Amino acid sequence: MNPTPKAVIAALLGDGAGPELVGHALATLKVIRPICGLDYEVSTFPCGAAYWKLHGEEWSAQARQFCESRADAILFGSVGVPGVERPSGELVGVELVFFLRLGLDLYANLRPVQLLTSLPGTPYAPADVRIHLVREATEGLYARMGGSLNRGQRPDVAVDIRLITVKATERIARFAFRLAERLALAGDSRPVTCIDKSNVLGGCRLFRRTVQAIAEEFPKLPLKFTYVDNFALDVLRRPQDYSVCVTSNAFGDILADLLAYHEGGPGMGATGNFGDRLAMFEPLHAKGAVNPIAIHRGLAMLLAWLGEKRQDPCFTRAAMRLTDSITEVLKAGQVRTPDLGGTAGPSEMSQAIRQMFLRLSEKEGR
Repeated sequence: MNPTPKAVIAALLGDGAGPELVGHALATLKVIRPICGLDYEVSTFPCGAAYWKLHGEEWSAQARQFCESRADAILFGSVGVPGVERPSGELVGVELVFFLRLGLDLYANLRPVQLLTSLPGTPYAPADVRIHLVREATEGLYARMGGSLNRGQRPDVAVDIRLITVKATERIARFAFRLAERLALAGDSRPVTCIDKSNVLGGCRLFRRTVQAIAEEFPKLPLKFTYVDNFALDVLRRPQDYSVCVTSNAFGDILADLLAYHEGGPGMGATGNFGDRLAMFEPLHAKGAVNPIAIHRGLAMLLAWLGEKRQDPCFTRAAMRLTDSITEVLKAGQVRTPDLGGTAGPSEMSQAIRQMFLRLSEKEGR
């Protein structure tokens, strides 16, 4: 019987704080590896605006081929440097992001929103914030359809076409309902929420009708609808009413940042981008005050994905323990970054997470 091959991870460093954050996560992964018996290999690649300035492209052909054909999972920093633009005015790094999502067909963006412990500026209890924002990631306003018109050497007209298809909506709806099924087994019976603007937009009416049709495949799961503007206000007032929320690309992009309010800020949130074969994980933002919690939560999502994909309890256990370690460090309150009211730098916070992982492992007998 052939042994199961190693899990293959691509680490894309990116720009700004991206290389530092990815470096902290990989250092943590090295600590976890012998304790949980993880079998993996990592290949690291530079990418983004800094790489473009040196090479005239946003990443290497080797990195692209590795992600397309070898990687089981990608850990991604952030790309883009203010002022580094293409002649078209597009920020360098956007092309790479679009390839990772569209070119690799990572169609489901999952933004789990969970308040791990009470934090400054978060008025709700941790039990009130358990939201899973599911965003279609390959079409909508980001399908890159449209153009611009210059008059007298000055930009005068710009058009962005919003693309909504039944096929893409069906598969993102099924992703959302399958997630809701798993949550229901764990006791979360709250309805799936479809977020749109169907009172105004035809694409949203198609999105809503398609989600409603897919809901018939899941008769035990309740479904409700809300307009995006109503949701944006109501989820701030009553987060406990929402569990799995499914929406289109641009709406989901905006709401993902809005929901960071419930977690303590953008330095706390991570996202996963899922396809049928491959998945990519990244911090919500890697700019400004550097908080490594987001990249560590992304790493926990990556480990959980590999555990599920490979049916390997070692990765699953590592993901759960890493999440517990982050939570316990935050609960203790002795090490916090400036965005959370503390003074710790990213190295100190990352080391605290690793030390907590070791303590929990010793307590649980590894």
